[in-house]
Amino acid sequence: MKDNNSFKDFYNLEKKIFEATERQRAQEFYQRKKGFSNTAISSSKKSIISKEKLMLIVIVFILGVIALPIAQAYLIRSKISVAIQETEVIQKNLADKIIFKNKPTTNTPLPKYTFIDQQLNQIKIDIGKEGKQLVTGTGYITLTPTITKDKDTVQWRCTAFGSGIHEDYLPGNCKLIKK
Repeated sequence: MKDNNSFKDFYNLEKKIFEATERQRAQEFYQRKKGFSNTAISSSKKSIISKEKLMLIVIVFILGVIALPIAQAYLIRSKISVAIQETEVIQKNLADKIIFKNKPTTNTPLPKYTFIDQQLNQIKIDIGKEGKQLVTGTGYITLTPTITKDKDTVQWRCTAFGSGIHEDYLPGNCKLIKK
């Protein structure tokens, strides 16, 4: 009988060791499973944040692609308008010369890259390579005076010549003549 009891004791001991080992494996498996699910959740949160940042970058890029040409066109238009406005005093003096048939009342210096054609009474503004670099290529704007029917005012006709000048860059009253 003693052999039978020792066998039962041995069997019970082995059974307890096996059960303890199985419990330990089950706990480790549960811990690994829990850790894996936490990692999966946190990585999915990270990927959502990364996708949001990526979308923001794409939106900013698209807006930049759209806005940059518009801003450049506006800048060129404003520079051409400023170049024409710089000649207002000269326009007034030439108008006085035409209407009153005398010399200009003031000896106004010409703005840089502005020329006066004495025979045609025209003002030329060089906006191309040698001028203010307002446009790429070569070009100039000519302001030509015309006397109105009542002969007491002068209207200025704006004409643009040359390559590299796009009609969108010119003021509304300026006409583009391509060579």
